[in-house]
Amino acid sequence: DAGSQVLLLFHSESRQVVDLIVDSLAKKSIQFQLEEPQTSETTRVQNSQIVVMIMSQGFHDTYKSRATIELARQLGKKIIPVSTSRAFKPTGWMGLLIAGKLFFRIMDQKQATSKQHDFFNSPMDSLRDVRSRLF
Repeated sequence: DAGSQVLLLFHSESRQVVDLIVDSLAKKSIQFQLEEPQTSETTRVQNSQIVVMIMSQGFHDTYKSRATIELARQLGKKIIPVSTSRAFKPTGWMGLLIAGKLFFRIMDQKQATSKQHDFFNSPMDSLRDVRSRLF
C-alpha cells in the first residue's frame, strides 16, 4: 500500500543485515524508517503499520528496545522478527514474544536472496507477498 510504513528496529551490531533489508524495501518502493532504540529519544512506532524487529544480543539487552517492542505490541502493530545469527537464541521477553512464530533468518546477501530459508520458505524478494498476507 502506498501509505504503508515499515519500521526497522535494530541494534548497531546488526547494521549489515539492516542494509540488505533496506535495499530490498527500496527496490520494491516500500516506505520504511530506521530506528535504533538504544540511541533514539523517541519512537516512530505509532506511525508504522509493520515493525521489523532485527533480533540480536545487543537488541535483546537494551531496555529501550524491549520498551519499544512492547509499545508496538500494545498498539496492535504487526511485528516481524528477523534473526541475524544462527548462534543467537532469543530468551526471556524476546523468546516469549516470538514463541511459535515464523521469522526470517538473514545473515548475508546470498542467504537473504536464496530460495530456501531456515524458518521461512520464501526469498526476501517476495516480501510484498508476506506483507499482503498480513493485511
